[in-house]
Formats: sequence, C-alpha cells, structure tokens
Amino acid sequence: MGKFSSAHMSLEVKTLLQNLIRIPSVNPAFGTAEQGGEAALTSFLQDFVDRQGWPWLRQTVHPGRDNLVAICQPTQPDGSVLLWEVHQDTVGVRGMRIDPFGAEESEGRIWGRGACDNKGGLAAMLAAAVRAQAMPAGPTIILACTINEEHGFTGARALAQIWARDGADVRPPPQTTGPLRCEVLRQLLPAAVIVAEPTQLQVVVAHKGSLRWRCHTRGLAAHSSQPERGRNAIYLMARVVTAIEAYQQEVLHPRSAAALRVANEEDLCRPGAGQRPTGAGLPSGSSHRQAAPRPSRGQAPPSCGRSTVCVSTVQGGVGINTVPDQATIEIDRRLLPGESPAVAYQELIDYVAEKCHAWTAQADGPGSRSLSDAGTSPPVSLIEHEPPTQQSAGLSGGLNQDLGNRLAAIVQAGGAAGELIGVPYGTDAWVFDKLGWPTVVCGPGSIDQAHTDDEWIAIEQLEQATEVFYRVACGGLSD
Repeated sequence: MGKFSSAHMSLEVKTLLQNLIRIPSVNPAFGTAEQGGEAALTSFLQDFVDRQGWPWLRQTVHPGRDNLVAICQPTQPDGSVLLWEVHQDTVGVRGMRIDPFGAEESEGRIWGRGACDNKGGLAAMLAAAVRAQAMPAGPTIILACTINEEHGFTGARALAQIWARDGADVRPPPQTTGPLRCEVLRQLLPAAVIVAEPTQLQVVVAHKGSLRWRCHTRGLAAHSSQPERGRNAIYLMARVVTAIEAYQQEVLHPRSAAALRVANEEDLCRPGAGQRPTGAGLPSGSSHRQAAPRPSRGQAPPSCGRSTVCVSTVQGGVGINTVPDQATIEIDRRLLPGESPAVAYQELIDYVAEKCHAWTAQADGPGSRSLSDAGTSPPVSLIEHEPPTQQSAGLSGGLNQDLGNRLAAIVQAGGAAGELIGVPYGTDAWVFDKLGWPTVVCGPGSIDQAHTDDEWIAIEQLEQATEVFYRVACGGLSD
C-alpha cells in the first residue's frame, strides 16, 4: 500500500480544526472567566455529533464542565469496540505572540492555542469518524471528548468510572444527560484505546506518571535587625530543597534503569497482560490488514527515561524587614511505569526528614525562641507536607505492545515513521491502562509545539492523522 492520498479530505479537516481553535477552551486553572473553560467547545461538539446522528451523552465532572461521549457505528457493526479519547481543554494564552484564537493558515500550518495540543487530534478523529460511517461494516467507535487533562486527569477518570467494577477506584454514579443512556454505554467494553496527543504520529506505548504536592516549613517571625530571636523558615526550606536535589542524585538516578526493567517484567507477567477484554476482540475482517512493523512483538517496551523530582515553585516571607516564619515549595515527582505514587510520596518525605533532622533538632538551642515560646498549642511540625494535589500512574508498555504494533503498521503504510516509543510526560492513557485495556497514544503535531507562544500544527500531518484514524475505524487494527 502506498502513501495516503488525502486531497479529498484536506478542506474538511482543516476547516474543522480552525473552527475548534476559534472556540476558547482554556482550562480554568490557567485562564480567566472570560475564556470560559471547556463549556462552549462541549456544546459545539454536542451539536456536531447530533448532526451526524450519533447517540451522545454529557457527563458532568465539575460544575459547568462536561465530558462529551458519542457512539459512531457503521451500518453493520462487526461486534468489536474501540475507544477514542481526546481532551477538550488547553493551557492558557498569556504571553502568546500570535492571536490564540485566530486559527490563521500560513506556511502550510494552522496557528493558535490548541492547534497541536489537542484540537488537531480532535479534528482528525472527528473527520475520520464521519468519513468511516459510510463504510458498510467495521468496529463501533466510542468517541470520548474529556475535560481537565491539563490539570488533573479528572475527565478521563470520571469517564472510566462508567466501566468501573466493584473494588475499583469508584466514584458516585455519573451525572449524565443526553439520548445515550449510561447503561447502554457500559455494555460496550472497549478492546483497545487510542488516546490522541501530539506525538508526530509516533505510537506511544509507555509514559511516566506524576505526583505533585506542596511542602511548608514553619519558623518564628522576628525583626530582621535581630534575626537570632526568630527562626528563619526560608533557611530551613533551603535545606529541604538541597535534600530533594540530593535525593535525585543519590536515590533516583542510580536505580532508575533497574526499576524500569523490573516494572516491565512485572507488567508482562501480571494476570491478564496481553489478553483482550472478555467479549470484545480487536476488529476482524478488514481489508486494511498490515504486517507488524519494527520493533517486533515481544520486544521490551520502550524506555520513558528516568524517575525524576523537581522543585518547581518557591514562596516565603512577608517583608524584607521580617524574619520569615513560613516558606512553601511545590514538588513535581515523575514516576516510571510500575512505581507506586503512595510509596514514592512517603519515601521522599522520609528522606527529607532524615537529611534535615540535625538542623531541626537544634532549632530550640541557645539563642533562639522555640515555637512553645510563641504560644503555639499544640506544637507544630517544622516541615509539613500536604497530601498530593495530583497523582497518576505511568502507562505500562507490556500490555500495549501488540496494539502498538498494529497501529504503527497503519502509520507506516502512510509514509510516517510510526515507531513505538516511550515518553517522559503524562497523558490520560494511564487511566484506561489501569482498567486492563490495551492503550496507546498517537496523534498529529509535535509535543515541542504544545503550550508554546506560537503554537501550530502542520496541515500535512493533520491530514495524515485523519487517514490513519479512518483506516482504524475501517477495521485496520485486525490481524
């Protein structure tokens, strides 16, 4: 099969992307009230799928912020089910050098916030699904447009609760509206999941998880002309930061390679790894079958890099003439597949406590007031760690190899590299991997363009992605 010919789809997907960019969907964590969160885009998508005749539902995740889920079926569904997931939200637009919502076309590119992350992938999936519904047979596509990927993955997690079983990470029953009943959707068990993100059409089968929290140091305020009468919380925080830097070098750096090997071995050996969900095989009977690409099946999953930790923000003090009585940092810990967020959190807390013990133990020594002198009751800890504000597991590669090979074959047939890779960043994919569903990440655009002040996507790759998703919707993942 030669390279894809996409002249017949160019105008449709390009125009669709421009329409999507012109609707602000800035995540509330990064935007203003005027930018409106995802609500306007969700309403556009609802109207879009409704006009296609696809049954849909809106799932409320946060007030005024809904997932939009639709079912796209050919005339004669072949009995298999695929989940296509793509997030609606973007990061903020402050400091952008271009009109973030202009969606201008020049130099063979479409420019604007979300062009690459992630409205290019959204446009490609929508256009492919519309085109594929004219096919007489093929898999059923669940198209899920989720919210809040950029700040906590809560949209994807809420979506997964539709299929969660007893004993899983369940929430209260989802609040849904629309013609598609949640009970009907729950009966459609995906055999495979494709998460759209800007990967340059490389196929991501493994990525890191993340863990974020705030750490505070407490001290005693005093006039800066007599600093010995206080306890400087910034000085203590400096020691905490130094301890975290040492943790990266002394603990994480040496063991990362071994930890990754162990995680991959455990993933390949876990019960059900590599097995398809009951009653839902990968699509069969397609005319778009491909030979498995490199790397071959059974190869170890690609590396995501090393476990890392980073102090990302620091704040402290109230004025230049006052000994600071408080300081705060934010900690970003990136996890390799197989690492436990809970274990990683506690390990770093214990390491910092040990490294800082000598200094905190001397805090009540001669020449300094103790917290009890200041009338605190009960006594407070000098170093305090808040519970995590965000945590996600990594995407484990072993379960996803076979699906990755099948999708990579389709990508390669269109002339793109389509290599199986691991990446250091996180996506919604871990949520579905946790359910035991084979999951990969693939889409148009480069992560290097995501979140930039002049974000863009190449039209040629947008069209390539549309063709890839179309062939998947026609059954191209079959043997």
